[in-house]
This record gives sequence, C-alpha cells and structure tokens, in this order.
Amino acid sequence: VRLSPMKITFCYLSHRPGSIDLLADSMAKQESGVVGAPPDWKAPEWELVVVDGFPGRVQRGRAFETLKNAGIPVRHYGLPKTPTFPWARTGFANAMNTGMIYASGTHVVFLNDFAWFPPGTAILWAKAFEDAPNSLVCGVAVTYNANRPDAVLNAGTEQQPLDAIYTWKDLD
Repeated sequence: VRLSPMKITFCYLSHRPGSIDLLADSMAKQESGVVGAPPDWKAPEWELVVVDGFPGRVQRGRAFETLKNAGIPVRHYGLPKTPTFPWARTGFANAMNTGMIYASGTHVVFLNDFAWFPPGTAILWAKAFEDAPNSLVCGVAVTYNANRPDAVLNAGTEQQPLDAIYTWKDLD
C-alpha cells in the first residue's frame, strides 16, 4: 500500500565549515533507484531545508547556489531562528525547530552534516514510512567511514581555515 501523497522534507542541520559538496553530491542522486530494488520503488516528492549556523555562509550565498546548481529542490536555506529562550543551551533543538517551521512535507527526516547519502535514500525512507506508518523512525541503517577530509583553503577574501562549502579537493 502506498501512502498518497507522500512528500519528504530532508532537513539538513550544520554549523561547521565544509560538507555542502557532500550534500549536493548525494542529494542530486536521489532519483536513482536502489540497487536490486523492485522497479515499482519510485522516489517520492521531496524537498531540502538547510538550517546553517556557520558564520557568513548563508550571507555569501555560495552554498545555496551550489545546491540549486545541482538541481536540488531547496525549499529554504537560512540561519537558525532566534531562540525562544536565549539563555537556554539548546542550539541543536533550535535548529531542528527552525527546520520544522520551513518543512512542507508530510514526513521529515533530519540529516547530519558531513554525511553522504547513497542514491535512493529518499526511496528507502519512503519505504520505511510505508512499512511503519504510525511510528517514529530514527537512526541509520548503515554507517560508512572515510578518511579525514583534506583541508581546502578558501580562495575568496574570507579568512577561514577551511572553505565553507567544499570538503575534498577533488570529487568524482
């Protein structure tokens, strides 16, 4: 049985330099099927909401352009909202709440920064939501480890130790 209509909002939370290239690379491949999956497994409608607290990156706009140029349906790219209780130490929860404000999907998946999501991740999430329609689904099924990324010096005028968008010097 297919839930209809299903729309997934992927909410990406970050406050560190780099990782936008990984996000662009993996999310641009979500229309690809899951290897070995039945042919009727199709990607649901989805959108991306990015809550980005890395200083200056939202204002420069390069990260947003990187995602749009990759063909990713970005619904929102912006800073975390002003905390409701400024004295509270809940930056991560505030970022999640910001993402929920902008989400328009029937289902929301929070993504960690510095993660690469294999082709068909949207399909696998849709299947998980179909299989457990009245459940909260959390965690990851597979963890991959990689070598530490190369430091990439920013070619712009900003004096940052790492580029705010790219993680590796070369991507295939």
